[in-house]
Amino acid sequence: MIKLKSKDIKNVRYGGDWELKFEIPEVNIGQRVYLDANSTDMDSQYDKKEKKWYYIAKKYRPLEKTIKKVKAKELLQLIAKNMCENAEPGIQNIDIARKYSNSDYVYDPNDIYDSRIIGTNACCLVEESVIMTDRGSISIREIYEILLKNPKEEILAMSYNVEGQKYEFKPILSSWQKRDDATVELEIEESGKIYKIECSGDHPIMTKNRGYVQAKSLTYNDDIMIF
Repeated sequence: MIKLKSKDIKNVRYGGDWELKFEIPEVNIGQRVYLDANSTDMDSQYDKKEKKWYYIAKKYRPLEKTIKKVKAKELLQLIAKNMCENAEPGIQNIDIARKYSNSDYVYDPNDIYDSRIIGTNACCLVEESVIMTDRGSISIREIYEILLKNPKEEILAMSYNVEGQKYEFKPILSSWQKRDDATVELEIEESGKIYKIECSGDHPIMTKNRGYVQAKSLTYNDDIMIF
């Protein structure tokens, strides 16, 4: 749920601005980084005096700070639109995710691959999955290896434009290998031909009758979009 203060509501009603702040504090090696209540893992320790969980920073993290003004009404409309179209009631605050994440210990600013946390609950396909691109059909593994060597190299993937109701090529912004979850296998029949997709249970699948639906929530009545 998004809770707005009275001044924020006025900015929405009367065409005002919202000031967005993206700030991640500086962290030094050996420093205690306190976590929120539900972010403990095997590396976490408990501070009895502070009554909080924490981990010890293994790498230096520089201060990240960005401030930007946007039109309040336009941003709120965009949030509402995406919540409705993607059945996702929340928003991703990457500054909060990075602040509490202990993924910094694998981050090296000299590496070409930025291993800081860039998302949560990322949806996944298995490495053998083939993607239609501007270079032809390429597997997930091949795309990952290409972008690992050169993150700035542009690869366009075939996507479906929901608003325009058309297929079009869109740039692949990033690829990473992080999860090791159980997967589900889908069998899709179209014109007598069987297509198979193996993916994580929360991977969104485009359907004609319900829009995007998580793979684990699909039913026999769903009509999956086939390119």
